[in-house]
Amino acid sequence: MKITVTEKIFRDAFIRPTKFSYDGLTKLFNYYDQFDYESEVELDVIAICREWQELTLEEMKDQFDMTLEEFKEKTEIIETNDDIDNEDPTYLIRKF
Repeated sequence: MKITVTEKIFRDAFIRPTKFSYDGLTKLFNYYDQFDYESEVELDVIAICREWQELTLEEMKDQFDMTLEEFKEKTEIIETNDDIDNEDPTYLIRKF
């Protein structure tokens, strides 16, 4: 069976709601949706969970003793809630 993965299907595929925020899943969907795939690609939720994690600036410092700028030099960073005024921003960090 073949289906086109929409943003809703993508978010619903993640059964671990604490792994990524709603905004984080939206940003991940947009990240993967921007690629022009020449063939069919399987949605691999486990691989995405292993490849990415969502952290606040404080969690970055606590877990890795690194600043945002240091992370940007090592890996890909996507700010998840950059358009929301009242929340502390979180970041999707591609694990390295």
